[in-house]
Amino acid sequence: MECEVSSAVPGAEASWPFDDPNAEVILRSSDNVHFRVFKGNLALASPVFKDMFTLGAPVHVERPLNPYSLPVIPLSETGTVLDMLLRLIYPLTSPKLDSVGDIKTLVATVVKYDLIEPAIHHATDLITRQYLQSSPVSLYAVACQYGWRNLAEKAARETLKTKDFGRPGGYVAEFEDISAGDYLRLLEYHSACATAAHEIDFQTEFEDNFSTRT
Repeated sequence: MECEVSSAVPGAEASWPFDDPNAEVILRSSDNVHFRVFKGNLALASPVFKDMFTLGAPVHVERPLNPYSLPVIPLSETGTVLDMLLRLIYPLTSPKLDSVGDIKTLVATVVKYDLIEPAIHHATDLITRQYLQSSPVSLYAVACQYGWRNLAEKAARETLKTKDFGRPGGYVAEFEDISAGDYLRLLEYHSACATAAHEIDFQTEFEDNFSTRT
């Protein structure tokens, strides 16, 4: 399939480091923000981006109005979402996550562009540092929805500290996007941990009581 070509439309410039005048291509967001990027950085991190830059790939590329300008690739993500994604890929940068909604959007976009494992590890580390203690149940649901097992396991362990989990007050909106099986597995995990903790407490109490008689 051949590339479609049209005239480029002027847009707002993204902030550093996506405003480099020496960049090779512009990614244009759905709200018309231009990200000046280097193909090599993106191609190494994402096979989807690599395919975009491959000759003959089925991607819409806009012809610059100025022959000395950069080619423009329009994408469906907003400028905010693209900024988060690209900051996972570029060195020395990290995306800003203001809410659990941002986390869900970031994870979905990482999955869409099939980022390599180091980028996923970077995202997981960033998410857990900022939200694991405050929103473990929501993180568990997001991780299950997109198949991020490492994040799901970390979040599941942290939910053991959530006192109202499993009660009406423990509902989170992210439960709407996971299966009953995912939720049931978390309930079973809580039950198994509670049983194990009870057995440990009983064994400790037995040993303490026995030692006082000898």
